[in-house]
Amino acid sequence: MQARVGSVTVSQLSRYTLICVRYNYSHSHLAIAQPSTIKIMAKRPPPVSPCFVLREKPWKIMTDHLVISSSSRQKVFPITGMGGCGKTQLVSYFLQEYPGLYTQTVYVDASSSSSIKTDFQTWARTLGDGHESDAWEDALRTLNRVPRDEQWILILDNADDPGLNINLFLPQDINITILITSRN
Repeated sequence: MQARVGSVTVSQLSRYTLICVRYNYSHSHLAIAQPSTIKIMAKRPPPVSPCFVLREKPWKIMTDHLVISSSSRQKVFPITGMGGCGKTQLVSYFLQEYPGLYTQTVYVDASSSSSIKTDFQTWARTLGDGHESDAWEDALRTLNRVPRDEQWILILDNADDPGLNINLFLPQDINITILITSRN
């Protein structure tokens, strides 16, 4: 059986509509046509696990800082702990418990500079209305211009590399809350 291997970038793929995919024993066939109706999806926080155990003390500190306290400064909340202790689950639980608190949720894999840039770019392209070709820098500019009547949240998950300068990716807008999970 002859195998065919190819690759395509999200940018290339977003220009086309998938018409038909047909596999059989002798070959595979993929037909595409323009214009695009493929919707690019940004990453979302994982769902809360049924095994998640809420720890009251960290939960209270988190909600006091992010929900109860009023501040004229940007809210940044780091969550640290050893791997598997529930940092990301705590973030998912928070978003589940306060679904209307933020107009926009931006979830980013912060394990490397390239993953941050990729997730920023993908998120920006989901905004539509002229953002279809945005680069990661455009996403950062958008995150620095949150409308005054909205609150957004940026989640930088798994920012574990101490050599990564995460400050390069932090927006300064007062209307965006930043959550960072890290083993460090």
